[in-house]
Formats: sequence, C-alpha cells, structure tokens
Amino acid sequence: MMILPLTVFAFVAAFAAAYNITRECTSALIGIAFNQELNACLNPAGILAIITGNSSTSALPAFDRWVSNVCAGPMCSNATIDALVANLTAGCPNEVQALGEDGIQVNLTSLADSIKRVYPVMRQAMCLKVYVYGSTLPNPCLLAW
Repeated sequence: MMILPLTVFAFVAAFAAAYNITRECTSALIGIAFNQELNACLNPAGILAIITGNSSTSALPAFDRWVSNVCAGPMCSNATIDALVANLTAGCPNEVQALGEDGIQVNLTSLADSIKRVYPVMRQAMCLKVYVYGSTLPNPCLLAW
C-alpha cells in the first residue's frame, strides 16, 4: 500500500509549508503519522486532513471521518500519549514553545499529564451515540458544528 504513505507525507508537507514548520518538526510529524499505535487510536492522518483541507469547503466531512475512525479504534494508552508528547517536544521544540503565551514556557510534563487526564473524557464525549427507538444517531454535539 504505497498510496497511504504518500498521502500522509503529502499532508505533512502541506501542513509544514502552510505553517512554516522546521524540517526537524516535519520529520517528527511524519514519524508520528507512521506510528502504528498512534494511528490505531488517534488517526493523525485524519487530523492532518482536517487541518490542510480546502478552505473553500467545509471541514465537517473530514472531521466526521476522523471521529468515525477514532471511535472505531482502541483508546490511546498513557504510554502512547507520553511517546506522542516526547516526539513532538524533541522534534518541534520551537513550535511547542510557541504555544505558550507572551514568553510563558510550556511545561511539557504538565502538558502530557493534562492530555492523559482530558483525553479519555473527550474521546468518550466525541464517540457518544444517541439511541432513539432502536436507531443509532450521530452525536448531537457534533451535529451542531
């Protein structure tokens, strides 16, 4: 399957060009995109499809595909989240620090801990289905977008 790697590489390259990301960070993002455990639980290629999508069309179809894929897969383990944060911070130190406001340094340990605390709840809410008279409807919170 050569199409998926080329597609992911193209998405990462487009993202890097659009947001002026360093070569080291681009390499880290490509490594993250090809991490099997992360692909199973978070579908990073789907996130890149949302971010790099066509600005003249709605991002909702790409977001819906990403949600469906994430909800069909397993939850990310704490070890997978730690590896994600470690790879991002090692490969993208300037980009991660730019997330801080007015020179405030991003505490990377705190960032990983926060993600591990919030992720299960956010995933559960995102994957919520509404059951009405035997039918499964999409999450009403996501329909509001």
